[in-house]
Amino acid sequence: MELTQEQLESAGYSLKAAPDDAWRNYDELNPIPGYFGFDWLSARHPDLYHKFALSSVGLINELNKLVDLTGLEVVDIGAGTGRSTIGVATKAKRVIAIDIYESVAAYGKRLVQQAGLQNVIYVRGDSANLPIRNDSMDACVWAWAGVNYRDSISSS
Repeated sequence: MELTQEQLESAGYSLKAAPDDAWRNYDELNPIPGYFGFDWLSARHPDLYHKFALSSVGLINELNKLVDLTGLEVVDIGAGTGRSTIGVATKAKRVIAIDIYESVAAYGKRLVQQAGLQNVIYVRGDSANLPIRNDSMDACVWAWAGVNYRDSISSS
């Protein structure tokens, strides 16, 4: 099934990030529709999501014990706010961090820059149609990202 840009936007994939800490002003009597939808929440409030994405650090620490990514070209699919990307980038030659949410990718890119990493490229893209050439990467990381968001869009 091919989705239109309008369908993606109506599902929240082009949401602009709210100002940092804006989630602290949640109005319980007049909630924003979809506030508790994880995708909406992470796209609208990447700063809040990042505060709770700590399990990615543990996953990448364990991955680095099991797999030597030193010198490899790695794609991080559903990279989110960058916790997995930054962990992988400490070993990898280069990391292409891909996330469909514009706001989340911008947040992650900012954290990568703050970390001083020069080997990470953030790209906005769809996991079902990756914006990289086939066989162009040595390894793939996919931590916590939804596997098929299309099903949730088509059923809503």
